Amino acid sequence: MKLGPILGVAGLVLAGLVKKGGVKLSIDDSEVVLPAAEHHKRLVRKLYRDIWNVKDKKKRKAAIEELVAEDHVLVDPTHPSPGSEPYEDMVSAFREGLPNARVCIDMMIAEGSRVVTLLSIHSGPVPNTTREATWTSTCIMEFAAGQCIRTWVNSDSLSALIQLDLIPDIVSGPFKRGFAAANSAKAAFNADSITKPLVQALLGRSEEHPEAVLTGKDW
Repeated sequence: MKLGPILGVAGLVLAGLVKKGGVKLSIDDSEVVLPAAEHHKRLVRKLYRDIWNVKDKKKRKAAIEELVAEDHVLVDPTHPSPGSEPYEDMVSAFREGLPNARVCIDMMIAEGSRVVTLLSIHSGPVPNTTREATWTSTCIMEFAAGQCIRTWVNSDSLSALIQLDLIPDIVSGPFKRGFAAANSAKAAFNADSITKPLVQALLGRSEEHPEAVLTGKDW
């Protein structure tokens, strides 16, 4: 079999992929061209593996320098400062408050330079408490030149706060509170025909916070 024509066709295919936005990579001493969407998915996996799920600060910092642009923007009014350093501060605060946390990727959808990721976050044992929490988050990342340049995040932090007993659940349930304000709020909720439909509309439930949170293949 003559390999010349085959290699020539393969070269044309690779060139076509690069022209259409593919990314040329070296993997195991071989040159491979991935569609841009698949390349960006690989970057997302690496970002969570080497940054968010790493306890060692030096390793996190090195990964941030590689994967997060210096002018990165987190589209969130609570974190207005752009740059990779504020990104590093945000990750450090997360790891310090939840040193045993694990962020899991449940699903990714990529189009063009952006990747939408559905996440499950498991707190693991939380210092000075006997509680743990599991909640979900949706993240959109935009990439350029192999780095994340912009991030949008929507996290169900309210669920985590309730599970960790840091705030009272407005709906009466198993997360009992020992202070009058919480009991008063629950009583008002149960008695108020206006409040109950409003809470149902905003939270999607009128029953107590569930003991288990759906993640992974279950949601």
